[in-house]
Amino acid sequence: MKERARLLFCTPMDSADFPKLWSRDAEAAAERLGFQLDLLRTAPAGAGGWNRLLCGYDGAVTSWGAPQFNAELLEGNTRLRIVGHAAGSVADLVSDELFARGIKVVSANDTMAGSVAEWCLAASILGFGRALEFLRFGGGEPLRWENRGRVRSLRDAAIGIWGFGAIARSYLELLKPFTPARILVHSDFASDAALAEWGAEPASLERVFAEADVVVLLAGLNNRNIERVDGGLLRSLRDGATLINYGRARLIREEDLMVELERRRFSAFFDVFYREPLPVDSPLYRLPNVVLTPHVAGLGGIRRFIPDVLENFGHFFRGEPLRGEITRERAAAMTSHKKALTV
Repeated sequence: MKERARLLFCTPMDSADFPKLWSRDAEAAAERLGFQLDLLRTAPAGAGGWNRLLCGYDGAVTSWGAPQFNAELLEGNTRLRIVGHAAGSVADLVSDELFARGIKVVSANDTMAGSVAEWCLAASILGFGRALEFLRFGGGEPLRWENRGRVRSLRDAAIGIWGFGAIARSYLELLKPFTPARILVHSDFASDAALAEWGAEPASLERVFAEADVVVLLAGLNNRNIERVDGGLLRSLRDGATLINYGRARLIREEDLMVELERRRFSAFFDVFYREPLPVDSPLYRLPNVVLTPHVAGLGGIRRFIPDVLENFGHFFRGEPLRGEITRERAAAMTSHKKALTV
């Protein structure tokens, strides 16, 4: 009888993230796929502690707060064959040593991307449709019936996107039935041919901001992109445009953003912030042209993160192709908080 693959879920049970991620669906997936999936009561001390622990496992399921799988953590480990990240970016998780050993890497990035894309679509419809000029979520104020004529259809919109990763592609898929008038994409990696397949035209970041009615920021956070959206780009936005940042807060220079938002020329939808939780005295709360959500866009599918990773583990241990394998090159293009903090 073939021995069951032994896996470790590396988010300890005493972590605040454990109950968000762990579910009966995860447990059932492990059982159905024939895995021995062990849980961790508390995290071991340092890379040495992780090294000793992981030497007994064929695969590791990680999530937020996991250690980097570097040379020290992997030293002497001849058993570990695959790491699955039950979250998005793996940039701070992987290392050259991990890839050099041939250890495979997968993640729930595509699952998370689909959830973020749904929120981007909702914000696009509300923003371009000028919903903030007549919509009410309660609070006692009457509907603005006099502004009904300002509503617009997304079919007439020019959509601008910064980034062409999993979220951007999921968003483009959701946009297809709406057939927007134009889609402009700025990407440091995508070819013109790849963009054309999605019905998008390549554009500089300057063109995206100057020509789009809806600008969606979905680029990864790295040394090239930190605070790349400055006052000049923000001032180039069309009057009545919509800015959506459901990617990373530090893509925008905060002080320039506040200046331009105060002018109330455009509306903005934010799910990410420089400081989280957003301080109660943040000036963003008092701006009528801003819609805020508490970093929830990627969490719609959180209960599927572990089951989806385990499904990919199933492919791997059966000798089947992986879905969405994270290569060294793909990992390098993902958000790295560690690198960003060095700037």
